[in-house]
Amino acid sequence: MPTTYTIHLKNLQSADKTFWCFLNFPESQISADVYANSSANLTVSQHQHGQDDSFSIPLQYVVQAGASNKAVALNTLIQSSIKKNTDLATAWHADYYPANKGPSLYVASDEPAPGNKEVDVWTNDFDKSQEPLQKWFSSLTFGVMSESGFMGVTWSPDPEQTYRIQPKVQFYVATGNFESNKLADITAISSKAANITGDSFDGNNECTVTLKTNGQWLVEPGNTNATSNGDSTLLSNLVKTNMELATAQSMLVAMYSGQLPSGTPSVLRTDKYATSTGIKIKKQLSLTEGDGEENILITGTITIATAIAVGFAYMIASGITLTITRRAATGLEFDFNYNGTRGAEAVQQAFAAGQSIDFRTA
Repeated sequence: MPTTYTIHLKNLQSADKTFWCFLNFPESQISADVYANSSANLTVSQHQHGQDDSFSIPLQYVVQAGASNKAVALNTLIQSSIKKNTDLATAWHADYYPANKGPSLYVASDEPAPGNKEVDVWTNDFDKSQEPLQKWFSSLTFGVMSESGFMGVTWSPDPEQTYRIQPKVQFYVATGNFESNKLADITAISSKAANITGDSFDGNNECTVTLKTNGQWLVEPGNTNATSNGDSTLLSNLVKTNMELATAQSMLVAMYSGQLPSGTPSVLRTDKYATSTGIKIKKQLSLTEGDGEENILITGTITIATAIAVGFAYMIASGITLTITRRAATGLEFDFNYNGTRGAEAVQQAFAAGQSIDFRTA
């Protein structure tokens, strides 16, 4: 199963906006003139509570070989003659022919396979000089197919060439007068678009792109459409959180001064539960105490599926307690310290993706 990235969309403007998603150039240099080619678009109304529009993008790569009576250039409409799904570490033959015959595309079993991060496309010895005379122009396209349409890059191939394509996870979300599969300038698009890289996504490979009222873009990890209902609800949640923290602080002061109301538990504890999406161990140090018992110090980072508010000091799973040292602004990532007798393997298993974590204030 290919990895799927989800880009959630939020339109804060009063008018409906059509969001387009574009794939950036591959890591490798493939041609001097490469154009954006996308049919992935969604029209999104002004954001309301419960609304969640998104681009769902499985990294199922696609190779397309085309031929038409228009040269590969800005605003050319690409209508591919043949396209194939491809895995990385696969080589293909793209064979082009004289006027009015479409190209062929097949696995190049007679050629060495590329590295496991690349796709190769080998072209035949067609006569490119005849293309303007015959009004029959070749094209080569690489990209991914999303649930909302194709997004990729297109260029005019040369004969007897090996195109080594190393894709990268980088997308642009833009609004504008684009047309499906009509070639566009990715450099011009990127200057006015939301830039989404691999680091923009959370542990569930989700992020949210917001078009703000002033026309600027905001990119945040996770699905904020699922955790917020607009500015008023965000403010309400902040007020509620501050009130809860103020109440907890008052009870702590009362507890230490012996003034807790009758029936109040002797240990004040506020719990929240979240599901882990992954743990990363950064450092592990083993120390031997005076009695010969080994003590293990561990630091690392844990990501979770649902944001947790400020105010929690500990994370607990399978009887293992971690001390929180840093909470990311998103509430989805926490740095921790561990000081105990359990090793890194036990900590990793207890807080692995899918495990339930108990967040506590005390």
